[in-house]
Amino acid sequence: MAMRCLFAVVLMALVSCGTTQLKPIAPTDRGMVLVMPEKGKRQVKVDTIYFGRINEGEIIKAHFTVVNHRVEPLVITDIITGCGCTTVDYDPAPIATHEERTFEVRFDSKGRYGTQYKTIEVLSEDHAVGYIAFKAEVKAQ
Repeated sequence: MAMRCLFAVVLMALVSCGTTQLKPIAPTDRGMVLVMPEKGKRQVKVDTIYFGRINEGEIIKAHFTVVNHRVEPLVITDIITGCGCTTVDYDPAPIATHEERTFEVRFDSKGRYGTQYKTIEVLSEDHAVGYIAFKAEVKAQ
């Protein structure tokens, strides 16, 4: 658990230092693409979905796509969000080799103000971890 907390702190430092790539996501887009790392590995580079400026109370939706470039099917066992304001719907069915699956992420800005950085951890049954992050500027109405 301490290792996860340490990694989250390092990840947030990377995001806040601008070492990630900000990409606006169009509603019709399949979103950010996440290629899961090999067995037991953690993703090194974290891209960031940029939601832009939104009003407090808005619920923003975006998508990210997980791609399986492995030789065996990819089984996602869990998707962990940084807090209850962020949710992800996902299908736990295995993703076949060279296939992809799109997931919807929702951010509820109710009660949030200012710059918001949130991370999403995608965990596989073979202990690989992929990450997606997003940033939003929440303004009071």
